[in-house]
Amino acid sequence: MSSPIEYLFSGAGSGSLGTRTFSHANFLITVTTDTGQITRNDAKKDSAFPQGSLTVSGANTWDTITIVGLGKTFFRFTVTIAVFPVAAAHGFKVSLGLVPDELLSVASPLFQDYDLRRRIRPISGAVTFSKQAFPTASGDLIFSSVTSVSFQAVVPSAKKLVQRNR
Repeated sequence: MSSPIEYLFSGAGSGSLGTRTFSHANFLITVTTDTGQITRNDAKKDSAFPQGSLTVSGANTWDTITIVGLGKTFFRFTVTIAVFPVAAAHGFKVSLGLVPDELLSVASPLFQDYDLRRRIRPISGAVTFSKQAFPTASGDLIFSSVTSVSFQAVVPSAKKLVQRNR
């Protein structure tokens, strides 16, 4: 049975959004979707990660970024969130981006058993990010630096879901 879920990436970063710049500003990326959108890629399946990589993306997602001082805007691409093994000490990572490019990712061994279908408390880890442009309704988003990112998944309130569908 599928149910609504909201993925949150929060952190601090510097860069630009359209013609405006931000420096060491807190940001929150919110992706609201349905667990029925989750797909499995068995190409990444092995004994260390028997579930393969798991991905959620599609037209039925609501994808925003809020940057303190600049406000909220919508991404102008289909956001993909994936959890998969990585060949590093961190073991597993959750990434957000436009396939095949990642906007940012958080790596932690705590993602080993995470399947994108359930809530998960905020988890911080090693951060990677892209310096390329990602389109939003307010212009291209470009990070020049990103620090202290955490990832969590929550069940959105019914009121929030109704507001998004208006």
